[in-house]
Amino acid sequence: MITSVRNKENIKSTMPLFETLNLEEEDWSLYAECGRYSFHANDMEEDDGHKINLFTACRALAFSIIKSLTSCSPDTKMFNELVDLVKNHSVPKLSVILQHYPSNMAERAPGEPVTELLAILRRMAEYCEFGPSLIQMLRDRLVCGINNVETQNQLLAEPTLDVESAIELVLSLENTGKWAPRTPRGDGQ
Repeated sequence: MITSVRNKENIKSTMPLFETLNLEEEDWSLYAECGRYSFHANDMEEDDGHKINLFTACRALAFSIIKSLTSCSPDTKMFNELVDLVKNHSVPKLSVILQHYPSNMAERAPGEPVTELLAILRRMAEYCEFGPSLIQMLRDRLVCGINNVETQNQLLAEPTLDVESAIELVLSLENTGKWAPRTPRGDGQ
């Protein structure tokens, strides 16, 4: 469903506001975030228009959940309150250690490019609440998860290794073929 609004020049805009939502198949947080960008792209200030667009895009299940999560009519809540209610309902907050576990255990799979390990680490870190320590975590996980003893030794020998220089070194070694990916045990890939 494409909804449009008038932009500053009174010309019809075709920027979508909210696509139809299916809560069983879609990630609520991403859906709401995309909606906010659509509002911004259409120069809509936060007001009841946000809620109206959300309500009209919801399927019956999503609207009934929104309605049941509000102790009164959903009309009495602000858009951001509704977004938070549904988010807390559909994506319950997990413990921090549970969020950290997969990223702390991540290793480069045999034959996997380093860029893939970095992409996996960044995706995992999105919900880990690392805050200012995110950059150091990425560096440390790259060094620990590289699965190549020679490369790890080179990285560990750097006295002031930051994430950018670690990535640069690992990618240059991988791209020039100066290291064959091996596990720390040295038993091949």
